[in-house]
Amino acid sequence: MSINKSNSTPASKEIVPEILAEYNALRTDVMQRMEIRHQMVSLALITAGTLFTFGLQKDAPTSILFVYPILACFITGIWAHNVIFTKKIVFYIRDNIESKLHGIKWETSSEKERFSLSSLSGVISTSGVFLTTQIIAVVLGFLKSTFTTIDVFLIWADGVALLITILMVFSTMRRESKAKR
Repeated sequence: MSINKSNSTPASKEIVPEILAEYNALRTDVMQRMEIRHQMVSLALITAGTLFTFGLQKDAPTSILFVYPILACFITGIWAHNVIFTKKIVFYIRDNIESKLHGIKWETSSEKERFSLSSLSGVISTSGVFLTTQIIAVVLGFLKSTFTTIDVFLIWADGVALLITILMVFSTMRRESKAKR
């Protein structure tokens, strides 16, 4: 691998293998976190389908429907954590690794697209899955509920879970300067 001559802090030939090893490890971490994010979306849909199926049964308690938004909030938290941490890794690669190596510029070149509408469409559609299934659960619960004490408590908890979900989704859409903190 050649050394970047135009950079003010080029890597010496002795440390290039270590930098490449770090780059490879971080890129692997990014890919694993992306897989976890996809798994969280799948888990949310499977959980919603399962709880909706059981909760809409004639003799099933309504509380089954009201439990889903709380569970979805936690699933969204795992998803959001992985989105934010992936951004931190990407920014680290761009700022601390790509600047030392000639020929590795993926994060630098994709910077222009990172916050475009096409790039954010994944975040928007994924958050739509979380929020829409939560809202559907609450609406179905309202339609079926006799508003027992437990239902009222869960409705309150669902409102809090929806607000937290919205905050987590918006936290994943922040730009680089806030993601670095």
